[in-house]
Amino acid sequence: MRSIRRIAAVAAATACLAWGGTPALADVTISDSGSPLTGVAFDPQSSRLFAVSDNEGTNVLVTDAKGTKLGAVSFSAKTESVQGLAVYSGSLYVGDVGDSGGKRNKITVYKLPLEVGNQSYNSYDFRYPDGSHDAKSVLVSGRGRIYVVTAGENPGIYYAELEPSRSGVNKLSRASDAPAGVTDGVFLSDGVTMALRTGSGVQVIDASSWETRATLTYQGAPDGESITTFSGDKMLVGAGPQLREEAVPTSNSTVTISPSGEASSTPSPEPSENPGNSASPTSQETTTQGPEEKTTQPARGGTRLAIAAAAVLALALGAVVFFRKK
Repeated sequence: MRSIRRIAAVAAATACLAWGGTPALADVTISDSGSPLTGVAFDPQSSRLFAVSDNEGTNVLVTDAKGTKLGAVSFSAKTESVQGLAVYSGSLYVGDVGDSGGKRNKITVYKLPLEVGNQSYNSYDFRYPDGSHDAKSVLVSGRGRIYVVTAGENPGIYYAELEPSRSGVNKLSRASDAPAGVTDGVFLSDGVTMALRTGSGVQVIDASSWETRATLTYQGAPDGESITTFSGDKMLVGAGPQLREEAVPTSNSTVTISPSGEASSTPSPEPSENPGNSASPTSQETTTQGPEEKTTQPARGGTRLAIAAAAVLALALGAVVFFRKK
C-alpha cells in the first residue's frame, strides 16, 4: 500500500511540475569573447559553443556549454566581414557576408571541421540575383541548405542550391521578404523552422510556407545580438560576453530585458503590434514556396506527451489507492 501511495505521489508531483513550467533559465558568459560577437552557434552533439567577432573572422572561439574557453577553430583565408555562424552535420559554417558599403559582387561561406586548431576548409561563393546586400546572418537547414538573410533596404531571405559548386559563383534565390533589422538567425530542431533575431525581438518563421509562427518582442534589449539554439527548446541570445538563455517563443509575447542583459519578466501572450515587421506574405512582398520539408516534429511535442502521460498515470494510481482504501 505504501509503495502504491509513493508512486502516486511521485506521479502527481511530476504532473504538477510539468504543468507548472521549468525553473528560471541561466545565462551563459563567453570567456575571452573580446569584441562584440557577430555570430554564435551551438553543437548539440559535443555541447560546445562557437563564437566569432567581425575583427576575428578566421579565428572562431570554442567554449563548453557554460562558456569556458576550450580553444579556437582557425583557418587561413582572407575574409571581409564575418557576420554569422552555423553548425550542421559535423561541420562549422562561417559566413563572410557583411557588406555595409554595398560594394561586394559576391559573398563567401566557409565550411570547416568542428575541431580545435587550424583547419582546412571548403569555400562557396554566392551572388544575389538583385544586386549587393548587407547580411548579418547565415543559416543551414535540416537538409543542409545554406540560407542568407539580409538587412538594410529591401531585406530578404535567400537560399542556395542544395549542393553548391566550389569552383564558380553560385546564384542565390530570393524566397521571401525578411523582417526589418535581422542580425542573426538559426534553424530550430525540426530543420525547417527558423528563428531570426530582428530589430525588435525574435521572429519564428516556417521555411516551407514563410508564415510567421510566433513573435517575441524585446523591451530594452541591446542592438546587434546573435542567436543560436541551445538545449531542448531553448535558445541563447546576446552580443557577448553574456548570452541570455531563453525559451523559443511559441506565441506572440513580450519580454523586458534589464540593463544587466537579463530577462527580468516572464513572457505574456499579447497581439502583435507591428505587422510591418512580419515576414508573412502580403500582396507587395516577394514570396516563393519554401524549399524545405519537415523531417521531425519539434522537440516541444515530447514535452506535451510527457505532461499528458504523467497526468494519466497520476489519476490511475490515485484511483487504485482510493479503491484499496474501500
